[in-house]
Amino acid sequence: MELPSPESNNEKTSRLNEGKEENEEPPTQWRLIIICATIYFLITTVLTTLNVVAYLYLKNIDPSISPVYAGLHLASAKFGHAIGTVAFAVYAYSYKCFTKPLLIGRVISIFSIILYLGILMFPESSRRYVFLISFLMQSFAEGSLIVMRSYIPRVSTEKDRHAAYGIISGAVMMSILAGPGIQMSADFLPVVELYSRLELRGFTYPIWIALFLCVLAMFLISNKLEDPTPMEEEKKLTHGSFVTSMATAIEQVSLVDKAVLGMIFFERIICSVAFSALLAVFAPYIQTTFNSDNSVIYTAGAQGVAGIVSMLTVAFFIFSPILKSGRCSLLLFFSLSCYFFMYLYSFPWSPISEPITVMSTENPHGCNTTELAWCVVQSHVKMWYWLPVIVFLFAMAVPTSMISIDTVYSKLLGDIDQNIMQGALVLVDDIASSVAPIVTMKIYTSYGLDALWLALAGAALVGFFAWILMIPKMRKLKL
Repeated sequence: MELPSPESNNEKTSRLNEGKEENEEPPTQWRLIIICATIYFLITTVLTTLNVVAYLYLKNIDPSISPVYAGLHLASAKFGHAIGTVAFAVYAYSYKCFTKPLLIGRVISIFSIILYLGILMFPESSRRYVFLISFLMQSFAEGSLIVMRSYIPRVSTEKDRHAAYGIISGAVMMSILAGPGIQMSADFLPVVELYSRLELRGFTYPIWIALFLCVLAMFLISNKLEDPTPMEEEKKLTHGSFVTSMATAIEQVSLVDKAVLGMIFFERIICSVAFSALLAVFAPYIQTTFNSDNSVIYTAGAQGVAGIVSMLTVAFFIFSPILKSGRCSLLLFFSLSCYFFMYLYSFPWSPISEPITVMSTENPHGCNTTELAWCVVQSHVKMWYWLPVIVFLFAMAVPTSMISIDTVYSKLLGDIDQNIMQGALVLVDDIASSVAPIVTMKIYTSYGLDALWLALAGAALVGFFAWILMIPKMRKLKL
């Protein structure tokens, strides 16, 4: 029997080492992730800043506007965001690029803000329509952020994926703080007339700041953000028609576990409903049940505290041993538990509750029984028992659900161009976030607090037990 020569052994070892090097996952590019998070912060801050001043600005440009009509800008924002998400996801997938869609989005955003600033140049009767068009364009432009969600898997390893998405979640939480902060700072600045009806004042300073942030984001995208190398290779290999690109996307998704994929979409809907419901009911709940005309102050204060707690939560879980071990799926249990206890605690249990104050001469800000008949018979949790607990639980639930679902979803999709599938998840999120406030307010006005809190607690509980069913599959898939 002939023994292998030392040379042949060396050749085999060399080939094995080469194979390992070829299959080895490239290291996480933290510089690009930080740039990505910074751009994410700038873009989301633009929209939160405009949202903060929206109603005040609208009342000044058209005093006859009603609160109901003013609320349409939120609906147009969701509608525009959904369309923008789909359009930019398809564009990025078809042309295998990242920076182009983001730059197109920034151009649309700049035009939208300029239109927003120039509303006073239009006849008073048409200003409200210009306002809605501006918001529709702005939210459409924000839909370009979908490419960032598929950018993260390209520049991070599976081991670091949770930390990468955690940094993005932290950027979103910071933008929630930045919007009200910009508005509060603008209130102390002097009024300056620039040209005719174009002026700087409390409700227009933030719009100019938003314009500056948009230009800054555009600079970072064009000069600092890089299309990752895999995308350049794919551009050479998969150059084809739109139909071919969609066929390739469907073929790639067909290999993904359908049960886990469907459950992720279901959990995204549950978390979107739990998130949007509280946002929708918070201000009217504070005003009508706590007999207070300071709902704006309470909302701003709660938003500020929630933002800080959210960022601390993100920082904690980024370095958590649970996430470092790769079990991001477990984090969703924590988020759903926070949502469940938040809404269950809001139910008017007798030891911590009191009757709702009904509107009267002595209590002009109490609950109006002609609009909300249930005020007479129902109770609510005392304000300072309710508000701190809700803010802390909400602040921990939101970022942890984002990190968990985004990381698990990204890992499940694997090493493919994720633009289309990330767009599908965001589209579902937008639809749920649009429908949830409508259903929430219908339950609130027709049936009262008891039914509302129990329904939302029940939804979170269903999500919790549904996620348990996926544990065996997720263990097998190492999610």
